[in-house]
Amino acid sequence: MKGMKKRHTIPYILSDWLSATLVWFLFNLLRFQEIAQYDGFGTLESYLTNRSVWQGQIYVPLFWLFLYALSGYYNDSHGKSRVTEFFNTFITVTLGAILIFFAMVLNDQPYSFHVYYELIFALWGMQFVGTYLPRLCITLHQIRQIARREWVVRVVIIGTDEKAQQLEADLYKLGYEVLGFIQCQPDEPIRVE
Repeated sequence: MKGMKKRHTIPYILSDWLSATLVWFLFNLLRFQEIAQYDGFGTLESYLTNRSVWQGQIYVPLFWLFLYALSGYYNDSHGKSRVTEFFNTFITVTLGAILIFFAMVLNDQPYSFHVYYELIFALWGMQFVGTYLPRLCITLHQIRQIARREWVVRVVIIGTDEKAQQLEADLYKLGYEVLGFIQCQPDEPIRVE
């Protein structure tokens, strides 16, 4: 069971890392256009090879993965709700974008303070879209796997009455496979087939 959860969590981690890496690279291109070229960097190459920029290219995606793990997103990959996934991503990206902005971008010296607004909204928008869309695709794929019964979680139900039968039917729809029932009381009538 643990191996299956891990196997179904890996696509989320990989897509989050790839999207965070790509978004931070694109954000650095925007930072160069809006700030760095006025700050003494003559070429894009000199900016991208700057030590603080390439260190950010390594550490910022790791920060995002840490933040997503801290939010509990990777805890359970079975039966994810698209609404919960949307709000979890929205809140985590909002918090992360604010933290990154204050830790890394606020030290930049723009020619106008309006650039700060552009940068934080650009970072938030690119990170949200870049994270949510791949997550949504992975979740939809996993929902289809559950519906086709390609991915099931095996469970045992404690109880043997009508409620246990109803629970079995409900769990089946959610992608669970009921292996059996455990009788609670020795004199409890067995009503399941």
